[in-house]
This record gives sequence, structure tokens and C-alpha cells, in this order.
Amino acid sequence: KKVICIGSATKDIFVVLNETEIKENKENLTEKKTISLEFGAKIYAENLLEEVGGSAVNVATGLNLGGFRSFVLARTDKSEVGKWIQKKIGRLKLKKNYMQAQGADPSAISVIISDKKHLDHTIIRTGDSVEWLIWKKP
Repeated sequence: KKVICIGSATKDIFVVLNETEIKENKENLTEKKTISLEFGAKIYAENLLEEVGGSAVNVATGLNLGGFRSFVLARTDKSEVGKWIQKKIGRLKLKKNYMQAQGADPSAISVIISDKKHLDHTIIRTGDSVEWLIWKKP
């Protein structure tokens, strides 16, 4: 009943918009639909939320709810963002024994643009904390 979840730990910033303009693009197989925001415009969000996320954190949280003892193996830096991620992981009652708070690469941050009307989202993300894991003891 013990599971180590290896992956990312991120600060997720959710930007909830009432409505965005969706454009159909049937000729492009990889971008069939796009959201359109006016360049240089000021767009008002209905809400803005900050949550901890990332693959390792999300899976470990779900496993905890299922009765497993979950450990997170992920990396953050020692900045305020990294400390925030570590604190939030602790509040979720996830085991942080394998968390790495080191390295020069910044902690991962995601901005999720969520459209209430179309019930979908787009994620803009920095880095990949899995690539930055240190596998050898210092």
C-alpha cells in the first residue's frame, strides 16, 4: 500500500474566462481548434486560482484518497515558488521524503486558461521537472 509517484510538481495558476473565441482550423491536423485572444487587449477573468499540481502530485493525491500511502518524487527549486509547492504538498498530507529542493532550474509553473462556456482549457507550462531530477546522491 505504499506508492512512490515520480514526476512533476508544479504551481498551477487557473485563469477562468467566461468565454473565448474558438476558431475552427480543419486544414491543420495538430491545431483543429484554437482560442483567439486580441493581442494587446486587457481581458477580464472571472476568477484566478492557484493550486499545486503536476503528474506526481496529482497521482499521489488520488492514491491517498484511495487509501494508499503516497510518496512524491519530484523537484522544485529553493525559490518562493518552490517553497510554496513544497508547503502545499505537505498540506495534502503527501509524503515528501523523496522531494528534491535543489538545482539551478526554476520550479515548474503552469497557467491554465479555462473557458466556462466551452468547458475546455489550454495549458501553458514552463519546463519539465522530471528532466531536472537528480538521480545520484550529492
